[in-house]
Amino acid sequence: PLFRKAAQTGKDPADVVYARLSIAVCYLDQNKMDEAVPELKAVLAMPDAPQEDKNQARLILQWIEQQKGGTQKKEGGQ
Repeated sequence: PLFRKAAQTGKDPADVVYARLSIAVCYLDQNKMDEAVPELKAVLAMPDAPQEDKNQARLILQWIEQQKGGTQKKEGGQ
């Protein structure tokens, strides 16, 4: 609940990113990859998120895709 509140009400972009990444990691610890994805995509969509954090979110998303067998890209015809 604390990370969710910080993600929703945080003023400093670095705090919001930290909260969203933390939520995603909590989901991953519970093997809930699908729930982690929106949090990671939200980090990527933040224009004022630190680049290092965006890179981390991108790497985690790539890892999730690998764990799922890359079905998302294959379904899109790429």
